[in-house]
Amino acid sequence: NFTSSSAPPNTFDEEIRSSSGDRLDAMLEKEVVNEHFAMSIPTVQACINLICGTVAQLPINLYKRDATGAVVKIEGDRRTYLLNDEPNEFLNGYNFKFNIAKDFLLHGDAYVYIEGSLEDVQNLHYMENSCISVEKYKKKGIITKANIWINGDGGSVKKKHYWKKALVL
Repeated sequence: NFTSSSAPPNTFDEEIRSSSGDRLDAMLEKEVVNEHFAMSIPTVQACINLICGTVAQLPINLYKRDATGAVVKIEGDRRTYLLNDEPNEFLNGYNFKFNIAKDFLLHGDAYVYIEGSLEDVQNLHYMENSCISVEKYKKKGIITKANIWINGDGGSVKKKHYWKKALVL
């Protein structure tokens, strides 16, 4: 019958705890923890991949109320095709939703550029969080519009969007 003082040490657990503790100590000593650094921690990376992979697999559906007031799933809508299958020619639905979920978890927001009008959405483009700067304008504490700066290799481009047209999650 082992007691806590006579139990043999579990050196494997102690090594893991020690290496994780060293990594955490190094992280806490830094002033800024960025995405790259956070994703270099195996536990953080595993959790992010698990959560984002789960979210990315979930289908997004649209619903409406019919004449009787019952909620009915909308079938064959271009918006659900864009969200679930092919948001644009560069990404599939899984990677699109994965990246959005990752940015939301790591940065607290995610950005999507809507190509076309809100009534006729042509494509959805995931905007990497590190390439976006936002100036928000409020009236009586409510955000009414925003200027979104897209920072790319060619410098900064100011895209003025009214808040209703920008998809910010």
